[in-house]
Amino acid sequence: MFGNHDKAHYFDDTEIMNVHRDVVEVSGLAIAGFEESPKYNSQPFGQHLEAEAFVASIYRKKIDVFLAHSNPPYPHTNQDSHRGFQAFNGLFEYETVRHFFHGHIHEPLEMKKNQPAIHSVYPYLLL
Repeated sequence: MFGNHDKAHYFDDTEIMNVHRDVVEVSGLAIAGFEESPKYNSQPFGQHLEAEAFVASIYRKKIDVFLAHSNPPYPHTNQDSHRGFQAFNGLFEYETVRHFFHGHIHEPLEMKKNQPAIHSVYPYLLL
């Protein structure tokens, strides 16, 4: 999954599976993902509009692991480029996701919203 500063060639010649806008099954786990960040400037790459976050299409599915570059909204990230996708909140309202892992913000945060555990993987996370 790409971040907002990554380039498309980063996964060339690897066996990394990019799950952006997809749901796949790996070892019995349903894994979904969404890359990059909410649009915050005029750059043509690395950003998506809120409406592009595809999560409404999976609200009724059961996802074990959701991988995202960007975070869901945290109370202290409302105004900057790290504000997160509001669309991710639907995953928590419908209790679609068991674990939500994200990067983008450079703080080791964890939060519970309804059922899922939300984990910032910065600087790394071991489970």
